[in-house]
Amino acid sequence: MRFKIVDGSKSFIYEAGEGETVAEMYEKIQTKLQKHVFIFKRVPRVLIECSDAAISSVLSDLECLYTDSSKSIRGPVQTAENTLIDQSLTFSVFVVPSDNSCLFHSLSELLSARSSGELRKMVADTILGNPEEFSPFLEKEPFAYSKWILNSDIWGGATEITVISKIYTTKVCVIDPNLQPINFGDDFRSVVYLMYTGTHYNAIIAKDKAGVVQRKFPRGDNNILQKAKEAVKNFST
Repeated sequence: MRFKIVDGSKSFIYEAGEGETVAEMYEKIQTKLQKHVFIFKRVPRVLIECSDAAISSVLSDLECLYTDSSKSIRGPVQTAENTLIDQSLTFSVFVVPSDNSCLFHSLSELLSARSSGELRKMVADTILGNPEEFSPFLEKEPFAYSKWILNSDIWGGATEITVISKIYTTKVCVIDPNLQPINFGDDFRSVVYLMYTGTHYNAIIAKDKAGVVQRKFPRGDNNILQKAKEAVKNFST
């Protein structure tokens, strides 16, 4: 796994070894920078706790990480449990084609975009319109990236989810193979759910007793998250 580490005005690429823990990553980054730092992901920032958890269970490949050398920083506050869900809803995995555009197909389904190609164009236009905001997330110049991402053979990942979350002002929760949630856009009030196998994304939807599909849910409802996890678990077994 590789990450872009942003330390103030400087940045570098960090490559994590197989099975490497978050604590080991902390040690290596602090050795390279020669100072004690806290490490965050995404904007707004979410603290990555220094622990023995595997990096792969906490982060996605190619994420942009940020360092802060302050002496003390408060971590993220866990959302209080909410129970807004209609208990009659049945959650399931909505399968999309495996054609390198699975992320865009899935989010098009969940966010009612006209097509995966249209969603790619929205990402490209947003990057071009806000190059300073998104440049830290990119491994290409914004103009080159905006042309590159329009190619239907290019996979989407953490960068594209971040941008799409901002476009639709909707939190995106990705549930990985270990049933761990990876969140993008934590400040937004609504959330959609994705399943990620490690190589493929699918959408997670719910239906009520009448068969009416629900794709977007209120943020902060832990019952919804658990039902989404159950849908992924049932699909994978």
